[in-house]
Amino acid sequence: MSTTARARADRVSPVECDQCGYDYAALRRDQLTTALSSEVDALIDELAAAQQTDVRPSPDVWSAHEYACHVRDVLDVQDGRIRLTQVEDVPAFEPMGREERVAGYCDVDPHGLPGQIRENADRLIRTLEGLDPGGWERTGIYNYPEPAERTVAWIVTHTIHEVVHHRRDIAAVGRGEVPG
Repeated sequence: MSTTARARADRVSPVECDQCGYDYAALRRDQLTTALSSEVDALIDELAAAQQTDVRPSPDVWSAHEYACHVRDVLDVQDGRIRLTQVEDVPAFEPMGREERVAGYCDVDPHGLPGQIRENADRLIRTLEGLDPGGWERTGIYNYPEPAERTVAWIVTHTIHEVVHHRRDIAAVGRGEVPG
């Protein structure tokens, strides 16, 4: 894939999230692993501060616990996807099945969840630290927001967005509010 085509593929997503304001262009590639680690720490802190973790503020809004489990799973799935890009040429990623997964989140120990999130983040960070510059440019077919060829750098940027966005959700739901 040419540099121009790669840049065009990474611009398919919005530059900024309409809901949380996350700016996809704000971080350079050399800042991504540090940003991911600090954003995960902030999410874990927000989860610890939540007054309500297992209550949904409305039937169609997840609880803080469910959002945290989702982030744990996103970190794991993204690590697998990035590893796959390193051994396959432009793999097509399967959707993670977020709606199907939520049903099992009630079985996750809330006391162990922060450690699981940190463990998955650390594993992903180790994967990223092992990449050479060419590894960051490898691509796969990502399904969000529409199927498009995405670089590893975009996948990491999107993963950070997931953490930031759901930290915001955890904060609102933890106060008994519906995220806005």
